[in-house]
Amino acid sequence: MDLMQLMKKKILSQNMKEVLLCLIWYSLLLGICNTIFYVVYLKCGYVFYSALTLANYRFWLFNWIICCVFAISGRKRLIRWMAVGCIASVFMAQIFGFFTVRQSVLKFDDSDMAIPFGIIICLIIGFILDWRKNRRFGKIEYFCFLLVVLAYLIMEMHFVDMMRMHTGAERGYLAGYEQAIRDAEIGRHIDVSDRSEKVAQEGFRSGSPEWSGYLQYYSSGYSTGQQDTQNN
Repeated sequence: MDLMQLMKKKILSQNMKEVLLCLIWYSLLLGICNTIFYVVYLKCGYVFYSALTLANYRFWLFNWIICCVFAISGRKRLIRWMAVGCIASVFMAQIFGFFTVRQSVLKFDDSDMAIPFGIIICLIIGFILDWRKNRRFGKIEYFCFLLVVLAYLIMEMHFVDMMRMHTGAERGYLAGYEQAIRDAEIGRHIDVSDRSEKVAQEGFRSGSPEWSGYLQYYSSGYSTGQQDTQNN
């Protein structure tokens, strides 16, 4: 009996050491990443894509809390894939941002949406691998995992709405610019304060992100078009 208790204490002590080492390692990893991005953003500004997200300590703090939960649960594969997701999503954001900015007329950066997407994919891979290995997940572990995925899905939906708003903004900017050119050709100037008819013609639903972006940028495009016609 004493031998069994001694073995249990030894196993518990070993597990606690592994958990602590895991937490220390991933705390250093996420802390270094946060520091690097914050310092670079502070000194150089927007030199990388998704700058506001990657330089925000809340993003890395949230990832660290998730790692702590997985470490306490003994889910090493989930922690590893969580770390892989954090690093991979950074590179995905840079690649995605490189192409989206060059395709955008107004140079909108929609690379933020690649970050939660990459992390979700890696979390699902880690969950599947861990499940195939152990096939034992408690109800609380299932709940925590689904809660984490839901949080990243909400983040992804926010960034998708931002991308939709940018889409409407570019349509509105171009429509306003083209209208200004046509008005200049016939010597007419219209009041751009009422743009409801223009938005309706685009087919955007009232109150949608595209609708909001269109309204915000139509007058900007019209003003730019007027300036260009006057300069020419």
